[in-house]
Amino acid sequence: MKKILNIGIDIDNVLTKTTEKTNSLIDNYITTPKEKELYQKNLSQIMASKFPDELNSKLQQCFQEVCNTVELFPNARKVIFALHGQGHKIIFITARNDNLVPNTIENTKRYFQKHNIYFDKILFNNTNKNEACRQNNIDLLIDDSPSVLENIETNKLLFLNELNNKFQEQYNTVKNWIEISEYIEEITAN
Repeated sequence: MKKILNIGIDIDNVLTKTTEKTNSLIDNYITTPKEKELYQKNLSQIMASKFPDELNSKLQQCFQEVCNTVELFPNARKVIFALHGQGHKIIFITARNDNLVPNTIENTKRYFQKHNIYFDKILFNNTNKNEACRQNNIDLLIDDSPSVLENIETNKLLFLNELNNKFQEQYNTVKNWIEISEYIEEITAN
């Protein structure tokens, strides 16, 4: 009999192509040389969810558009439905919240409904994903952030992209949703 898992999944850059979409849209919002310099200078803070005051309004608009229009990774929906059909629990664990960009939680829920993405739960505002994993009995967490995964006590998969591929020796890794399906099939076979 196959083992049934509680599977934790990050949204941005695991389910959706968030960085790719942001990069394609940012020039529509950050237009002057001064804004571009400020954006580049503060990129690490922006990724940590702190917008420079001078760019706050424009970045909020950009990230709202990203949240509403971002593309799913190929096969994500199909694999999620298949995993659910096998009895696994699908729990999205995300740092997304309404603090930085208003209505992010509601927009995310609408996006899931619009794109028919199955889930048992979505856990928002999770800056400590290890605690979320513990509280929700997560057996496997799939995330694109090595800094998140280094603190995870359960089984974990690094979803590779151009920003994190240098960490592939440190973690079990996947490049796409078919590989996620195969990995889960392998670990639940016994």
